[in-house]
Amino acid sequence: MHSRPSTAGRAGLSISIACLAVALLPAAPDLAAQEILLPGDPSLRPERISTGIDSTRVWRFSGDQGQMGPLAIQVVDRIERDGAELLRIVFTLESDNGNMHDTSTVRLPSLAPVAHVSRPGAGATWRSLEIRYDEGSARGTVTPADSAPQEFEAPMPGGAFDPSLSLVLLTAMPLAPGYEVRVPFFSHEKREVELHTYRVAGEQAMSFRGETVDVWDVEITFPDGRIVMAKVDQASGRVLRGETAVGDMRLVTMPAES
Repeated sequence: MHSRPSTAGRAGLSISIACLAVALLPAAPDLAAQEILLPGDPSLRPERISTGIDSTRVWRFSGDQGQMGPLAIQVVDRIERDGAELLRIVFTLESDNGNMHDTSTVRLPSLAPVAHVSRPGAGATWRSLEIRYDEGSARGTVTPADSAPQEFEAPMPGGAFDPSLSLVLLTAMPLAPGYEVRVPFFSHEKREVELHTYRVAGEQAMSFRGETVDVWDVEITFPDGRIVMAKVDQASGRVLRGETAVGDMRLVTMPAES
């Protein structure tokens, strides 16, 4: 049963990650728009999340210049630590402001967050960030590029996901016609919980590597009104494409081998 409400790093990038087994999907659940999906919800199917070499790249596109090349790569794998199985999401950003290396870990099978670390590369102007998630709160240190470290503690009433799962979570969701749910994420930048709305907007057949694949069209709406459109393979749950606008650019997330 879903829990009733009781209570992204960088804004344009967390969605990309951060940022895009054959089974019969269940019938559409009886969800209201106010329904909230929390870590550990029994409807989630984390075993469907593919790992290892199945990495994802984020590409930049400009209206004037067309494809501008890869911006980031994300790799998801399973690790064991202190006898517990974890999912690790590693996101490496390459930009004009320097490189950034993000690592997030979440518990399996609940997908509850454990930790997040952001480390800028040499000469980069990004801030660094360390977060440890405890039940009901997030504690950590943010170090801006031009000032001293700042410690923080923020409440997470009811729990929340780490934004590194923004697209990954789609694979574990019970997507179906009419599916709509709100999902709490802990914003790395605002250091507070935000609700993102996931909605199955339709379905279609699309061409993927020479084959026709049936996909769910999923709309993800952020609190600031930004929208990510994702195409999710109905059979495997794999995210085949995610796309959003950031300024005059489009960010497109696709499997690395595409």
